Amino acid sequence: MNRRTLFGVLFLIIGCAQQEPFLVRGNLDRTNWVVHICDSEQSYRVIFTSNQAPHFDKLEADAGATDPSLPVIFEFYASPLGAKLPWQELETVGVGGPMSLEQGKCARST
Repeated sequence: MNRRTLFGVLFLIIGCAQQEPFLVRGNLDRTNWVVHICDSEQSYRVIFTSNQAPHFDKLEADAGATDPSLPVIFEFYASPLGAKLPWQELETVGVGGPMSLEQGKCARST
């Protein structure tokens, strides 16, 4: 097996490895779609499916937070979307379970 093939196989294994969903709770920057975790310095880029986006819009309306400049706390189960590549600043996660949204900011403990 040559290096090119080996690299391709390793990249495929790393990128397709199944990872368990994990609970995320943090301030959501709705301009850049980045969630900043409440109790750590970790941040993730968040993406939604076309089915989840209308539900998120409803959560915003129910919380009275349709203005993206209002701070909101977003809680959901995140599903990692493959390995973070070296040139990416943030890991990208998808919403893999129920979502909740409330107005306000996290009280940082770190």
